[in-house]
Amino acid sequence: MLRTFTRRLFIILNGLVVLFFLLACANSFLQPGRWWAVSLLGLFFPYLLLLVLGFFILALFAPSLRRWSLLSLAAILIGWTNIRSFLAFHPGNHFNAVRQPHTLRILTWNVRSFDDFISKKRIDRHRNKMLDYIGSRQADVLCFQEF
Repeated sequence: MLRTFTRRLFIILNGLVVLFFLLACANSFLQPGRWWAVSLLGLFFPYLLLLVLGFFILALFAPSLRRWSLLSLAAILIGWTNIRSFLAFHPGNHFNAVRQPHTLRILTWNVRSFDDFISKKRIDRHRNKMLDYIGSRQADVLCFQEF
């Protein structure tokens, strides 16, 4: 009796979490003014992702629930683009010092007033390194915050 109840509760909760997770993934395609409730789910995306992963792992280790792991796996695969955007892990992308023709290079940096508040002995060393770095990037547009 208790085993049946827990199994059903797991299935229902897994289904609800997957549904909310997929809605949170879909909010990037929906108009926020019209679908404001779905847009709010986007705030809970990291927690929903953890729950979906938790349900997936839990279902893998419980023999009677193993087939329900496919539901969580399907949700993870459907929401993969959102997961990649959220984690922002893109290996292999590196800075190419050689500028391609017809490109615009933008450099943005919070320079903290070029470290004016650090003791006078260290200012010249930091400021010169910062200016050398800025010059080495050959940027067309420079955006300095807290300048």
